Amino acid sequence: MPPKKDAKKKAGAEDEINYTDVVLKNYRKACTSIGLTPHEDLMTALVPEEDDGTGIGNLCFDKDLGPGGIRAFCAAVLGRGASMEHHAYKSLVSLRLWATGIEDAGMGSLAQLLLAGPAFDVKLTHLEVMDDAIGPAGCRAIGDALMLGGNATLMTLRLDLNKGILDAGAIELCKGLRTNRTLSTLTLSFCGITEAAVPALAEVLTSPFSNLTELDLRGNSLKSEGLLALSESLMGNTKLETLHLADNGIGASTEEVNRTAIEALGTVLAAPAETSKVCRVDMEMNTIAEDDAVVLASFLGPENTKVLSFKVDSSLPGELFDKLFRSDAGKKKGKGKKKKGKKKG
Repeated sequence: MPPKKDAKKKAGAEDEINYTDVVLKNYRKACTSIGLTPHEDLMTALVPEEDDGTGIGNLCFDKDLGPGGIRAFCAAVLGRGASMEHHAYKSLVSLRLWATGIEDAGMGSLAQLLLAGPAFDVKLTHLEVMDDAIGPAGCRAIGDALMLGGNATLMTLRLDLNKGILDAGAIELCKGLRTNRTLSTLTLSFCGITEAAVPALAEVLTSPFSNLTELDLRGNSLKSEGLLALSESLMGNTKLETLHLADNGIGASTEEVNRTAIEALGTVLAAPAETSKVCRVDMEMNTIAEDDAVVLASFLGPENTKVLSFKVDSSLPGELFDKLFRSDAGKKKGKGKKKKGKKKG
């Protein structure tokens, strides 16, 4: 059956739209409506080097926008503000904001973009909001947007270097992520998180909805208590593969807690893939006692072919370091050893 004439007309009209021009016009109108001066650098970033009118897929911005600036940008992307041209900026799939000063109020605007966007074919898959003064309220907004029944397009969320997130923010975020089915990568490095937030993270990891394959918690303060709780939650999780725990104060608790945590991590690493798929772990910049390192090495013998990468701090004695350290594909990295060349015949 041939396509209807109305459908052909609609398709032709869509092809004639210059989405770069539309989003710029809508952004100016949104700024005017809230009393802001349009950010020239942002408008420049929205114009591709070779502009065919379809727009850009990846926007990376590192200038000060503030809460109002990101609110105007989100309204322009959706194209649903007063007096705007009602054409959404469909090409945008990746948004990276670094030190733009959007704060919690700006995260509320991004949450609305995540919630409303898919209805207008704006389908973000990657969102980075780094060093942007985000706290618990912003985490709550994003968590609510990502819970079951909300956004189902986002696959990567990076909130690193937001030191105001703290335990309260991590807990608020996890309330939404417990029922999220699409997110595969979550990074919360250097966010002021302690072992007090680990039970909330563990609820996400033990949720039957979770599809996280990578979790980055570097530069926090989970300590051995946090490592123990995380490790226990990973037994039975068959999705997570990569875990970043560098610089978390692991090994600074009591000897008993340190040992129990190391044994729990070792159990995860040695577990069959049908029980736990964790195969890449970063434990650098954590002080592991030599006796605990020996215990950990017993889980990482030659028979353990599941673990592809395991990083430990170079402060360990050379022999122990060599037993523990692995890079991808199971290759070992020697500590302070030179490779021997072949003898010449």
